[in-house]
Amino acid sequence: MDVVTAPRSGSLPLAVALAVAPAIGVLQSKALAPIATIALLLCVVAHRRRFGAWPWPSGAAAWAALALFGWAALTALWALEPWRAFGTALQVGGFVALGAAAARAVAADTEAARGRLLLAAAGGLALGLALAAADAATGNAIRAAVRGLKEIPPSLVFGLKPAASGSHSPMAEAAPLPRWLRAAVLAGGAAVLLALPGESARIAVLA
Repeated sequence: MDVVTAPRSGSLPLAVALAVAPAIGVLQSKALAPIATIALLLCVVAHRRRFGAWPWPSGAAAWAALALFGWAALTALWALEPWRAFGTALQVGGFVALGAAAARAVAADTEAARGRLLLAAAGGLALGLALAAADAATGNAIRAAVRGLKEIPPSLVFGLKPAASGSHSPMAEAAPLPRWLRAAVLAGGAAVLLALPGESARIAVLA
């Protein structure tokens, strides 16, 4: 029986996630959290399998962020709901630590692998934005069909806000693509997000 091994490229799991997450986020935004967690974990495991060492978080920014969540955990001692506050601090702080470790794993990968990561991010972004635009143009019929709804509730129009929060990534600007194509992806993404309901996404695009 073949043994399943971690991918040779530490950035491969994250590249796959970035390629599919925007479109999946449009269809069901609650799927984004498990996709991100699994991809980051696989990045860390792949690095461990490849180099024989864990990519522990490093750098002033990572330690400053972790110190902030450490302080948040400490303040749980005098919170109204101590265990809930402590659990939230650990949950968010743990995800930041995982992201910092995955960032080190990606940094240790080859330049070609990082280029493929950026291409996957740009392609996934374009696919997600196209799906969001199609859903909006059909009166949210696509997302209603995914949910098995025969009638489209008015509240469904605001369901794209979580997906929109991560759909205008600067990674598309860094992708090894012609400048006009990068500009087209970013401009198209901005146009889609400005047309969708929800002030937070619009403010983020303008900022």
